[in-house]
Amino acid sequence: MVLKLPDRKGCTGLAEDIQAILKEAEGYFNDREWEQAVMAYERVMKADPNNGDACAKIAEIYAIRGQISKVVEQYFRLMEILTEKGDTKIVVEVAEWINKLQPENLKPKEKILALYEKKGEIDKEVELSLKLARLYIERGEADEKPIDLLKKVLERDPENLNIALELAEIYLSSGHIQEGLMQFRTVSDAFIEKGMLDKAADAMKRMKVLQPDDQDLMFRLGNLYIELGKLDEAEAEYRAILRLNLNHIDALMALGNVCQKKGQYKDATLAFNKILSINPQEVSAREKLGELNHAQGLAGEAIKHYLSAAHSYQVSGNTENAVRIFQKVLSLDPTNPTATRELTNIGAPLRPDAGDEFGDIIPVIPTAEKEDLDKPVKLDKKAKDRKVKDSGADKAEEEKIEKEPAEAEELEKKK
Repeated sequence: MVLKLPDRKGCTGLAEDIQAILKEAEGYFNDREWEQAVMAYERVMKADPNNGDACAKIAEIYAIRGQISKVVEQYFRLMEILTEKGDTKIVVEVAEWINKLQPENLKPKEKILALYEKKGEIDKEVELSLKLARLYIERGEADEKPIDLLKKVLERDPENLNIALELAEIYLSSGHIQEGLMQFRTVSDAFIEKGMLDKAADAMKRMKVLQPDDQDLMFRLGNLYIELGKLDEAEAEYRAILRLNLNHIDALMALGNVCQKKGQYKDATLAFNKILSINPQEVSAREKLGELNHAQGLAGEAIKHYLSAAHSYQVSGNTENAVRIFQKVLSLDPTNPTATRELTNIGAPLRPDAGDEFGDIIPVIPTAEKEDLDKPVKLDKKAKDRKVKDSGADKAEEEKIEKEPAEAEELEKKK
């Protein structure tokens, strides 16, 4: 257990009497006269308090004699000497010796941390702060100690999200639940800003464990899953919201969109119809129902919902969207009188400009219905019966979703 210090050759300024005492101490050491050797080295230390060689020799003697506590005491003394001299590498080596002798003693790490802070070695300071904070928690140190430590280093390196995340965890493990939740929210927002969406989702999931009924949190997490392309996980979050609140329009809309992307047209239809039962003026839901029927090749139903949505856009003054929807109608029924008339009145083209085609909707039209698209499509009894049949099957899956009002048909008759 001998610590090798830097070669002191070339050092000047040692008084001749100190050299003489050192020679005397070395003689005692070689003769294994430990008490006299310690006394002699202590005389050197008294004359030269920063003499690391003498301090190291005293520690070595105590080690030989098995006096561990005194060895540790001398090593702490040596750390102070070396810290003053700026010998960081040797200070760390001494601290490691102390940890081997007394693994439960965290003071060496605290001293090294202070040295890193003093020298501005931020990377090493961050790494050691994280280790030390975890050790405080493991050993049941005071609640505020690890928190204060991480808050301090986070102030020095505010962009370090690993520290911020660890601080959130330590808040929770210390019983500071609200502070932990706030910290997790801050961290998740920072991850999103940096484009680290997986880590942001992990932070939100941690929050969800503590707030399982937080609808806003579930909605944010669901939206994040959409960005990550995890549609199944997003669907699960939106459904969880609806189990708590079946009238949550945003969750219904998001669920409908997810189901539409996944090809779950029946579930998407249920969601959009539920929105209309809550708010019949929700025009985006009407447009979505048009898209769903369009994608399934149900041209008549698609036109019905598209016309209803387009008229609603007109009423609200949203001419751009009205034009877009009327043009969709004409893509299904090129001679539709209502769409043709309205676009003409608006002064808009009957077809979208090149590059503005409806690439997001790929109709899958049965052969029998393709022939019907060559002539104007009207809402016939057959289409109505199919709608009634579908809604009857859907009632077993949701809480009595009301049928969508047939406003488009009434508008057609008035025209």
